[in-house]
Amino acid sequence: MEKIIIDECGFSNIWQSKEYNLQEKLNISYKILGYEYRHYGYTHLYEVFSAHARPYIIEASLLPNCDYKAAVEHYFGPLHFKVIHLCSPLGNETDFQASCRVKGSNYRVIGPTAKQAVENANKAVAKRELTHKQLASFAKPGITPCIFEPAEDGITFSNQEIDKIADALGVIPSLFQYSLLSRSLGGKGAWEYLNIEIPPFFQHISHSIEKSKESNFKIATINIGTHILRFLAFDYIQKLGILEGQDISGFDLYADGTSAEEKQDYIDQALRTSELGENLYDSMMLSCERRYSSKDKYQSICSLLTACFASNISPVKALFRFFENVFSDFYKEQFIIKPNYRISLSSFLASLGARPEAVGMEMGGGIYCVELRLDKNSNTSPVIRYENVSSREAKKEVWAIAYEKVIDSTRKALSIPDCSISKDVFNFVIKKFCKITSLSIDNPLRYYGIINAANYISIGSDSYVAILSNIRNVLTPKDFDALINRITEINKPYYICINERLYSFNDAFLNLFSAQALATNGISEHQGAISEVYLRIVNPTLTMQKDFVKEDIHRIELIPNPSFDLGKFVIDQGIEYYSYILFPSAEITEYYHKKCAYLESIKAEHMGQLLCPSDGTTQIIVMDSHGAINKQIEDLIEDVHIVNITIACGYFYKSGILLLKKTFDRIADKNIPTKLIVGSLQNYRNQDDAILTGIDKSTIRELNEYIKSNNISLYTCEDRFYHGKIYMFEGENKTVICLGSSNVSKSAFVNNYELNIAFITSPSSRVALQFRQWIDQLILYSNRIETLNEDCFCDNEVNVESGSAIRRISKEQVIRQIDDLTDEEVQFRLRLWMKHNPEIISTELGILALPNYYAFVYTDINLLVLESFISGNAYYCLSYVDSYETELKNIAALSKTEIFEHSCMSKRGYHIQNRFTLERNINRFFR
Repeated sequence: MEKIIIDECGFSNIWQSKEYNLQEKLNISYKILGYEYRHYGYTHLYEVFSAHARPYIIEASLLPNCDYKAAVEHYFGPLHFKVIHLCSPLGNETDFQASCRVKGSNYRVIGPTAKQAVENANKAVAKRELTHKQLASFAKPGITPCIFEPAEDGITFSNQEIDKIADALGVIPSLFQYSLLSRSLGGKGAWEYLNIEIPPFFQHISHSIEKSKESNFKIATINIGTHILRFLAFDYIQKLGILEGQDISGFDLYADGTSAEEKQDYIDQALRTSELGENLYDSMMLSCERRYSSKDKYQSICSLLTACFASNISPVKALFRFFENVFSDFYKEQFIIKPNYRISLSSFLASLGARPEAVGMEMGGGIYCVELRLDKNSNTSPVIRYENVSSREAKKEVWAIAYEKVIDSTRKALSIPDCSISKDVFNFVIKKFCKITSLSIDNPLRYYGIINAANYISIGSDSYVAILSNIRNVLTPKDFDALINRITEINKPYYICINERLYSFNDAFLNLFSAQALATNGISEHQGAISEVYLRIVNPTLTMQKDFVKEDIHRIELIPNPSFDLGKFVIDQGIEYYSYILFPSAEITEYYHKKCAYLESIKAEHMGQLLCPSDGTTQIIVMDSHGAINKQIEDLIEDVHIVNITIACGYFYKSGILLLKKTFDRIADKNIPTKLIVGSLQNYRNQDDAILTGIDKSTIRELNEYIKSNNISLYTCEDRFYHGKIYMFEGENKTVICLGSSNVSKSAFVNNYELNIAFITSPSSRVALQFRQWIDQLILYSNRIETLNEDCFCDNEVNVESGSAIRRISKEQVIRQIDDLTDEEVQFRLRLWMKHNPEIISTELGILALPNYYAFVYTDINLLVLESFISGNAYYCLSYVDSYETELKNIAALSKTEIFEHSCMSKRGYHIQNRFTLERNINRFFR
């Protein structure tokens, strides 16, 4: 725990501090983890713990443990430890410190108990003073790993029932069966009741410890499950927004005022967890020989929750998915938490540094009076009085009245314009609140009304102004200024969106949310900086939400109850992401099922050929093969209000992208959703460190710049090379589709003789819908690429589309050219190659980095030699597999350095003046 908090959450000062005891450090750590979960989601926390905790747990459970005390006493004799209590600043006793002196070194080690401190001290001495070899003889065997598997013989419940539910919850069947035992059925004879053999895991428990411990193990699983059920219930209603406006201050177990046990009982009553647990159990509809009591059902479901959490990577999702209908039926929107007035008010006042005290007295005439002073340490604090003939009713009712005057009235004063305010109580609360020097993040008042920026959406700017005006009339100028300062202190990290621009919330608050006063010092909602502060934006727009989620689709977990538009957006990124949406609406779920059905229908085995009959709304144009294709495309879409673009071609090159610069600028300026499908990236994710051809580094740099934008997505088809060419521009009133032979390149757009056809049609026409369906199928069979590593690609653009052919020449012609050379060194080297009798000699190789080079091909040993007749040029030797033509195509776009790295040469083939060395080097290739 400490390592994770320090390394990942950045709160090392908490654990390294001497101002907190162990329990305080743990309490703070859990709050930190709760904050991490709220802002970064379950997946983030699981990855942190999985990376750090799991290896340690495996090592601790499987490796031998050492008897450090025995080892220390063997080598140093019994040590004398001085054990003292350590105290926190609050004065209560906390940790223990054990100190000793060994070989001139002082050791001071802390532990939660005196015994543990001594054990830790022995361990510290042994690890520092003794070697691994010395410690080896004091090792104890580690825990023997056990596999928890179901028995094969008969069980009380049918296999089909068990397997179905256990699989849905991600729990292995035998652990599921064990979970179905309540505490009364968890001891001796429990497994006989289920009519199965004791699994090896529990046999290990039975043999290694006392029989009664088996029952204790069951009790532990129930107790843990009780906490889990409590958290699940709270998490569900909180994310549904049911708790909005309700007082849950009494739910804080660590707040002062009342005991944690009393608060747990209150939470269970408020959330009705016992009744919920019984409903969860009944929903499984298990057939059982024995009738379970309500208590048995509750304990069984708690045990099952523990099993689910122990078995799953994402238990909350598994449980909510399985029991979703139970939770939704049990907690209706009208669900109201009835506060425990004494617990809630005591906790609230304790957070302000006040200690309430109720004093009762006989008034005579059978009347009993209770006075509740809000702070017993202050003679000036308000006093609430209540009289009744029943002392019990008086004691009970005075807390209810005080709750209404303190908590309800304060919340209303901070949330509702023009409401009446109890001046003395409100002044007391605000004074206390503003005087707190170190304001805790769990102080309940900081979440009331205008004090918290998160409430801006429900309150609105006009009401903010009215509420402030009303409060100003009640507080003194000094107290009002103190409240404003406290509000700005709390909301310093937050931002607000006004007229599609982002502003510091405090700037907006102090200027009463006037866009004119804020001028233009905001951030546009399309700027990249938005995603960095998204979690602190109190009213994010749909565009901001989409940008935030698109960077990491798992972030949708941080937006419970998303709008339909946002849910649809997430599902459109991939139907598998539906499972990350917390509490999707019925509308989102319906869209998900329709999307699944549609994707199934466009699979290759279902869709087949598409028919596009003319419906009178489609114009077909054969594009001019003698004019620039890019210019014709941009002319066709100039007046189209484009809402979606797809460009899918076998090859993309920077030269072609630049010719479409007007279109790409439009995509960026208008934030148009765009999909690019590039066939030549087919082997990008499986290149095995080889240099990829068919696309060059300058093009990759260009594509990387574009796909940084959240509105542009890049895909490739990995199963088969995609060789089609289609440009589809979908508009609000018109759709333009261009298809034919032109890739995205200068050669295709300007130089080559190309054939392309344009369809101009209505967005709702059969033609548009059929082409959209075809593109959706292409996306279905493609893989998305988030970013491209430039180092995987060649340096130069290869013109794969221009007509070119490798030209063979005769040996006699080559010999004549060699004889005509004046450079004797080049002449000698070329004659050495000819001496080995090449089967083929070719020129016009199409290698951009090696113009005017010749290829000497030795087919019997699959050797390709690239040679130059020009003085100063190096030679290159390559082994090929299929054919030398294929090898030439593979290296056509490589630089000289890349060709050498691709070759079978240990050194570069530069000129060597020593003829003996040169001849020896060349002859090596023919051994």
